[in-house]
Amino acid sequence: MARLQQEFHEKMRTAHYAINTVRSYWHWIRRYIFHHKLRHPSELTSSDVSHFLSHLATTEHVAPKTQKQALSALVFLYNKVLNTELIIEDWVKPRKSHHLPVVLSTTEVKGILSNLQDPYLTIAQLMYGAGLRLMEAMRLRVKDVDLERNELTIRQSKNAKDRITMLPMAAREGLYKTMLNCRRLHSIAMIEGITHVDMPYALAKKYPSAGKQLPWQFIFASNNLSIDPITKRRGRHHLTRRICSVQ
Repeated sequence: MARLQQEFHEKMRTAHYAINTVRSYWHWIRRYIFHHKLRHPSELTSSDVSHFLSHLATTEHVAPKTQKQALSALVFLYNKVLNTELIIEDWVKPRKSHHLPVVLSTTEVKGILSNLQDPYLTIAQLMYGAGLRLMEAMRLRVKDVDLERNELTIRQSKNAKDRITMLPMAAREGLYKTMLNCRRLHSIAMIEGITHVDMPYALAKKYPSAGKQLPWQFIFASNNLSIDPITKRRGRHHLTRRICSVQ
């Protein structure tokens, strides 16, 4: 399985998938392999894939989006890693939910924000005021903020698209203070000789000295250094999704 995992990760990186997607896809591939008693996927057929997907729907009662993600992972595995055309038929799909979405009232939102402190307050204000997804806020870099024009540039969002959106006035002060803290952490990193910052796709080769430059630093930078899972280099990444969910 180790060799298959290595080949899978290489194909995912070549296709420029986000690291969270890589982890999610490999999770479902592992589930698929263990479901079929550790048989190699190359020994399995499309009917085995159908059986696994149906098992998710009928036995584990997963949501439609969850089953769709598992399907996408297996399609990528067979088409891109194993170079095998996958045609899936006769698999059970879970029923779609028709529940109305839960929308918080203005009072409820204010109540939540009143219990948060920076930088988590500023992240929540950006999500609520500018419509940012959680990871879009977390991945903001210094160069993506224009305080003069009150604009935010969201890069490599869903479907790999960039966009410009407004900077909510409520988040302006908190964002400015967070950027000052980012500058402080970057100065410390330079003194300690830490020059690595995560760069999307091939930009690391195009801008080899980006880690030394403030504009490329993540605004919501972690106080702790970490090891880049791809390059294995030590640097300062942004806060994690897990930390924000705890707050």
